[in-house]
Amino acid sequence: MDPDSFGDLRLMVSELVSDAVIAENKGEDLEIRMRAMLSEGRVRVELQQGAPAYRLLPREAQPGTAGWGLQLAQRLSDRWGVKRGERRSGVWVEMYLAGAGGGDPL
Repeated sequence: MDPDSFGDLRLMVSELVSDAVIAENKGEDLEIRMRAMLSEGRVRVELQQGAPAYRLLPREAQPGTAGWGLQLAQRLSDRWGVKRGERRSGVWVEMYLAGAGGGDPL
């Protein structure tokens, strides 16, 4: 992965964690689970947290506000999605590695 793409990935993950913190700002302990995988010419990062996180907002988010991480995921990743459950919600992002099939190389 080239340095610019790696920077985009780091920015997305950081802002998605911020989205989770903003969504559950109750003064309680916050647990965020992260998993990163490298396979089949792509890197995939998954984040999971309490149910309030990762809601799609009807307006365009601004930096530092809830939803900004999801907007970055939409703009910067090759693929992304949201999984909602009763107790946990999650988001995943994928970026293709240079020279890998399945999309435009980075």
